[in-house]
Amino acid sequence: VAGYSMGGPVAMLLAQRHPERVSGLVVMATSMEWTATRRDRVVWRGLPMFGAFMRSRLHDRLLRRAVRRLIGADHEIFPMLPWAEAEMRRNGPSDMLEAGRALSEFDARSWAATLGVPAAALITTADRLVRARKQRQLARALGAETRELAGDHFCSLVQPGEFSSLLVDLVRSVAARSRSGSVPAAVETAVR
Repeated sequence: VAGYSMGGPVAMLLAQRHPERVSGLVVMATSMEWTATRRDRVVWRGLPMFGAFMRSRLHDRLLRRAVRRLIGADHEIFPMLPWAEAEMRRNGPSDMLEAGRALSEFDARSWAATLGVPAAALITTADRLVRARKQRQLARALGAETRELAGDHFCSLVQPGEFSSLLVDLVRSVAARSRSGSVPAAVETAVR
């Protein structure tokens, strides 16, 4: 099972709750917790206050402005922002708030090391959304083989070749160490 960003907690929960279905784990740009620091707790606890705002007419315009300021016109992903903004608008504000709430409550520090499956982690070293320090903590807890990519949270979009190559290598490594020992056919097909 592989999980990127918010998909990391989903992958870890799947491995914890259904160990018979998971023979290996690859996590990328993710963390085993989201509220360990005071700053994290303040950010996540403040999220519900944005509910009314997110349902307002100002939301789209201010979200667009905030995202463009965060990314910056010189960032490689800037030309993709219209697509990203459209994707964000496809989700209802309540759904986004609920996903954020669930993520803020996720904490695998007490059990990540007990998953007992081969693991690998792709660390995005310039990530401003999920700090590399948190990614490395998760990798250590999982006993994961690691690869590092000098990129931010959007590296899968702006460095697709390097990202894909590292991901395939990690999947192959985990598969070789797993109970099945075989690489999923979809991975082999993607490599060709």
